[in-house]
Amino acid sequence: MNDFQPVFDEPFESVSEELERLSIKLRDLLPDPSIGPEERLERLSRVVRRSVMTSAHHLTARTKLRRIRARLDELVPGEISYEAKINALLDELDRQVPNGEDLTIFQKLELIGDARLSDDGRFGLPHTLLNCIRGLYQEPISIAEKIERAVKELTRLRAGGE
Repeated sequence: MNDFQPVFDEPFESVSEELERLSIKLRDLLPDPSIGPEERLERLSRVVRRSVMTSAHHLTARTKLRRIRARLDELVPGEISYEAKINALLDELDRQVPNGEDLTIFQKLELIGDARLSDDGRFGLPHTLLNCIRGLYQEPISIAEKIERAVKELTRLRAGGE
């Protein structure tokens, strides 16, 4: 079991680039700001008459808003507007990335990584550690060795190493 090596058909960078390219194309074709790329594709799929609609990608505006409000209430409790709750999240991001005035929100989020637990049982890893592990997937060594190397690299980086 310890010799398990994950097999990825495509490098992470290729996957990210293609996802971005397709998402942009779908956004340009269907610029409705209230929908994401999966729902855009679901709308476009109407042209294939025999296709089956995937309801998870076809939500009403009322359902989307209800979910957004519920998530914001969970993340930022209190009786303030939803716009103010989003601003509170941005203020917290700025607190976690001091001196990040020249960075985009996306860059700041990438910098802090995602160490949260997941509702499906997965756990996140700090971004630096995750990148170390990703880089090691190409080497034919055990996952334990990869994690050990990544932890050493993270320790070195946290200690101020270059």
